Amino acid sequence: MVDAVADTQAVLERLAERRDKVRELRLGAAEKRHESTTADGLITVVVDGAGHIIDITIKDAEVRTPHPTKIGGRVLAVIQEARRAAADESRAALAEIMPGFLEDEDR
Repeated sequence: MVDAVADTQAVLERLAERRDKVRELRLGAAEKRHESTTADGLITVVVDGAGHIIDITIKDAEVRTPHPTKIGGRVLAVIQEARRAAADESRAALAEIMPGFLEDEDR
């Protein structure tokens, strides 16, 4: 009985440590920046580690094209790319803290 209590206490302590590390990751994500730019360099997006948009820069040359209506799709693609980079980094950091926890997502 004493061993079971000790085992349970040890598990609870490990969970508390991991919870604290996850909290630190989440808080640190707000400080991280991920930037993505179109191949032609006309649109740049910056997101934080949680994928929140920090900045969008669209150069004049992009706005003055014969097809400015295509800007929206290009901006969206660059946002998705930056958010994907943020998510990949977050996933990798979480996998270090909790190995095996995200394995089901890859399937």
